Amino acid sequence: MTDLRNVNLRVRDVRRLVSYKYSLIRWDRGSEEESEWQFASLESEDKKEQLTLLLESKEILSSCEALLVESSWSKLRRITWGDILSSPEHYFGKSDFQLYCIDLVWVLEYKSLQVFRFGRISPN
Repeated sequence: MTDLRNVNLRVRDVRRLVSYKYSLIRWDRGSEEESEWQFASLESEDKKEQLTLLLESKEILSSCEALLVESSWSKLRRITWGDILSSPEHYFGKSDFQLYCIDLVWVLEYKSLQVFRFGRISPN
C-alpha cells in the first residue's frame, strides 16, 4: 500500500506508512534562509490573509483529500485542502497537527508555536 485511501486504516497503520515516506520529504524554504518553518499567525485579518496566501501558493487543488492527524496520534480525520483554505482558524491554533495528502505526495506540519512547514514527498 502506497497511500492513505483505505478508510479502514488504523492509526498505527497510518503512522507506519508515513514513517516509510518521511525521509523522502523535501521541505519548502521557510521564512528564514536556514529553516523550512513559516509563520502561521491568525492574530489579525492581515496575518490570516498572509497565511491563506502562503497556503494557496502551494498550488494544491481545493478538492484534494488529506488526513489530519493530531500530535498525539490518537485521532484521524479526513478533510480537504479547501477546508484548510476556507477556515484556517479551525486548524491553526492551539493544537499541533500533521496533514498528509491521502496520495502521500505532500505533508503539512503545524506547531502551536504558530509555525508550519510544507513539504513534497518525492516518489523515489
